[in-house]
Amino acid sequence: SGQAVTQYQVGSDGPVGVRGLSSDWMFGSNTLKPVLRRSLMRGHANGEPFSTEYGAVMRRSVDTAASLQAALAQVNLPALPTTGVTLGAANPVTLAGDGLARQLSLVARLIGAGQAVGMRRQVFMVSMGGFDTHSNQMQDQPGHMARVALSVDWFLNALQGLGLPPSRRFVQDNHSCS
Repeated sequence: SGQAVTQYQVGSDGPVGVRGLSSDWMFGSNTLKPVLRRSLMRGHANGEPFSTEYGAVMRRSVDTAASLQAALAQVNLPALPTTGVTLGAANPVTLAGDGLARQLSLVARLIGAGQAVGMRRQVFMVSMGGFDTHSNQMQDQPGHMARVALSVDWFLNALQGLGLPPSRRFVQDNHSCS
């Protein structure tokens, strides 16, 4: 967190909400949602600083999730391809089922929604595991690198489709990543 900004973490499918605040949770109870909302978002009535801050954080989180979800719904991106791509000896990969591609899809949607939610400069972090291959490096690494290449290619095309061509610096910085 900074003085003027607070970090906000999302999952690969978008804002992560409080499960009990979603509709029809807990066996379809109609009374749980409002009780849980009141309890989580007001903190304790005793004025204890930790409880008060907890309530404020919960309110901010729920409000931000709702605003972000609404803004993301307005971003029109092509769906990740569901066609399998065979990468060498590896099993076919579909971008729609690939974790890195799904993360980059959300980043593209966040960039597209940026103006609607008041984002200026942002830092997005995505990750992909599986590179600790030991003796299987020659067999596994080409498939991993192909997944990265396919995912980044889709991402750059998605940005262009939003009318937001990637900056030259972005492309140069990413070519030097290891």
